[in-house]
Amino acid sequence: MENRLIHLEIHGKGGEKLTKSISSIEVSRSLAKIDNEGTDTLNENLADSNVREIQALAYKSKKLKNHIKAYEAKKEKGLLNPEQKALLEKTKENLLTIEVKEIPLGNTHVHVAIYKRKNNDIVFLNMHDDEATAARAADRFVRKGEGGKSIELKAQGERLVSFKLKGRRYRFDPNRIFTDKGIKNTLTRYGRYSREAHQEVKKFAEKLYGLLNVENNPSVIAMHNNTNGRFSVKTYARGGSAAKEASRVNVNRDKDPDDFFYVNNDQVFELLKQRGYNVVLQNNRTVTDDGSLSVRIGAQAIYINIETQDGHERAHDDMTRIAHEVLSEIQK
Repeated sequence: MENRLIHLEIHGKGGEKLTKSISSIEVSRSLAKIDNEGTDTLNENLADSNVREIQALAYKSKKLKNHIKAYEAKKEKGLLNPEQKALLEKTKENLLTIEVKEIPLGNTHVHVAIYKRKNNDIVFLNMHDDEATAARAADRFVRKGEGGKSIELKAQGERLVSFKLKGRRYRFDPNRIFTDKGIKNTLTRYGRYSREAHQEVKKFAEKLYGLLNVENNPSVIAMHNNTNGRFSVKTYARGGSAAKEASRVNVNRDKDPDDFFYVNNDQVFELLKQRGYNVVLQNNRTVTDDGSLSVRIGAQAIYINIETQDGHERAHDDMTRIAHEVLSEIQK
């Protein structure tokens, strides 16, 4: 390997630009180290990590991203050999970017962890922090599968989000806050309601919804879990308690009724039905306004809810893969 000197521009802790001269061999070693560190980050089980652990990984991810940018600049100037270019591309392909956002809510803030890998338009959203099976499936797909972006609400492992405002505590279901009616109902159901709390939750909901970037992302996959026998595809079938919410339902008796898709798009429904899955098509015209994400999105974008029984890891992985396959077919 040619051992020539390369002048590498890097950034110091204060953001100042520094120039370092290193040999071609050192460049290859440095790129290999970045690739290895990126792979280590990729192997982390993010869904089961706490906020502090994710924040530490986010800092590491940012450093790796900055290193890659520095080598990208050198590549543009023709300072990398073919082997180094290939290693750089491999590193970029595997790089998992991690970010932790803090959304203000009353006297506190809520953490939202965002993981992204590859240029994939699919967005996964996990809103209930007690639904670990769903969170792990999204995490695995983004890290080990086709990539995409996973957005995970962190609420100390609880289903409900709580906050204080003017000395009073409020609680709400984060999947019931995307309309005014939903906000009022969920605050009332889980404790108390006030106009001030309503406005706080509404601001929080808009921030969370904005992360989905529905205007530019053609699809959203919500990840949820349920309890055995309490909520299933039969809930929406004829005679079920939510039958009026659906325009069409496909029930496959060979599959667990607790594992099903809930979608808002006819074509998605048909493709999932053809593949033999339990699937519900939301009636976008008459669906009850409960403040859920599916109601807010309506027909703006393709919405897929993957609903599985808690602990059905294989089923959730399989359904996540199938949802991606169906979306890819539609978006060709």
